[in-house]
Amino acid sequence: MLDLSMEAAVALEHLHLASAKRLASDALNIAKTGINGADGLAALPACLIAEVLYEEGSLDQAEVILRERLAVINAEGPIECALRAYRVLSRIARHTMQYDYAAFLLREAEALGERRGWPRLVAACMAERGSLLLQRGRTTDARICSESLDRFVETLRPGSGYSGFEISRYRALTRSRVCGAEAQSSEAAAGFRRLYHDALEKQNVYAACGLAVELAEALAAAGHSDEADALFFHTVKAGAAAGLYQTFLDAGPEVGTLLRRAYERAEVPESPDREVLPYLGSLLSRWDRRIAGGRPIQSDNRVSDAITTRERDILAMISQGSSNKRIARDLKISPETVKSHIKRIFMKLGANTRTEAVYRAGSMGLM
Repeated sequence: MLDLSMEAAVALEHLHLASAKRLASDALNIAKTGINGADGLAALPACLIAEVLYEEGSLDQAEVILRERLAVINAEGPIECALRAYRVLSRIARHTMQYDYAAFLLREAEALGERRGWPRLVAACMAERGSLLLQRGRTTDARICSESLDRFVETLRPGSGYSGFEISRYRALTRSRVCGAEAQSSEAAAGFRRLYHDALEKQNVYAACGLAVELAEALAAAGHSDEADALFFHTVKAGAAAGLYQTFLDAGPEVGTLLRRAYERAEVPESPDREVLPYLGSLLSRWDRRIAGGRPIQSDNRVSDAITTRERDILAMISQGSSNKRIARDLKISPETVKSHIKRIFMKLGANTRTEAVYRAGSMGLM
């Protein structure tokens, strides 16, 4: 079971989500046969499955899996279970705007880390708490949290190895996030860049993707739009291949703009990257649901009724990157008729571009 769980963890780091889920499921099946006196350890594959489900966007399933095992994890689970379980549960709470509950979970996990002598868990919780405060616009409190994390790290005995590296990473990550929130964009970008390259050197592609998104945001804020767009698009292609969603959706407000620019880049008729258009369209729709508070934007019934079946078909084909000529050929209508349909779609949705029409339709539940 442990061998399979470790293989699953490595697969997740390499962004092979399907393999990670399969290996963790095999490990969980072994755990279900009964491992005497090791219930906490047997929760590890479940935590890995929940983390994959979360990244794929299946938040409800991930939450159920973790809630069922949280008591066992608290009582006798290893640190890896606690780290993954509390990180995912607190982020689910944040995603659904249950900010007070997210803060409560992080306090519980931090207390658990102090009781069990796990400084890595304490540091991880402080970093998550800083991120939560920034999401709520409480920059001063986030700065205080970052300084508290600095003092906590200074109390630890100097050491090396995985734990020491991870604690230093949480510290640097929190500092960079606070710098970004305080409009110190260049300093934030420098910090994220170091963390990003560290993750790549350690072949942790999963962590590198999250850091690349934050680095792209910082670069855009610092006025380096071309570099930000190039890095972000590279990360989108990696995310599309893996089926990664929450890494993008958990990011800051600038991600919406980066996603729209990535979609516009991919939808250029001769673009070699048109295959990522459906993925980008799905991300844009999910992003708008997040902005709407985790719910689809309520559309005017008159708009929904006004969009015909043929127009919905055309919207779906636009989201897949089809050109007007391709749509005309597939639907066996003339290109001029396609243009007329698209003009009516724009008018009904109040859109000016194909990108805007796709993500507005998705957000309204029309696709």
